[in-house]
Amino acid sequence: MRTARTVGTGTLLLVALLAAPAPLAAQTWREVKTEHFTMVSDASEGRARRIVWQFEQMRRALQDGFPWMQVDADRPVMVIAVKDENSMRAIAPQFWEQRGARPGSVFVGGADRHYIMLRTDLEVEDQLMNPYNNAYRAYTSLVLTQGMGRNLPLWFTNGLTVMLSNTIVRQREIVFGRPMPWV
Repeated sequence: MRTARTVGTGTLLLVALLAAPAPLAAQTWREVKTEHFTMVSDASEGRARRIVWQFEQMRRALQDGFPWMQVDADRPVMVIAVKDENSMRAIAPQFWEQRGARPGSVFVGGADRHYIMLRTDLEVEDQLMNPYNNAYRAYTSLVLTQGMGRNLPLWFTNGLTVMLSNTIVRQREIVFGRPMPWV
């Protein structure tokens, strides 16, 4: 990881906080940059570093496991890591509109970059289901479809991205495609 610093009113954070209530916007946000991701977070620096490390490991695992896959996105990837569900709901309330929805992560493509928002109060390592599976699936789909240079069969793209969405990144191992609990 390259740098960690406190973010003031930078444009990257401003996009995420436009809809945030005043108490949320007044919190201290940190920026952590790695070679392939930029993360802004209101969680502790250690927690933010751990999550962005997991994304780098996922990217590396995709690169090593599928050497034909181009894993560099067409635009920068910004990870917005909020400390809990209430913070995420305050920034992106539209993801709670569906009854019973409580996402651990979301992915949105923008004109200038791709955005991943996730909650830092969720643990990945000891779970049967990756709580960031929405973000992992979207990221995998993004690099899979853009890296091939042609359209792949939908059954292949969907099947591979769903399987890889439940990848668990641990300190000493990466477990690709654990079975989904409902399958």
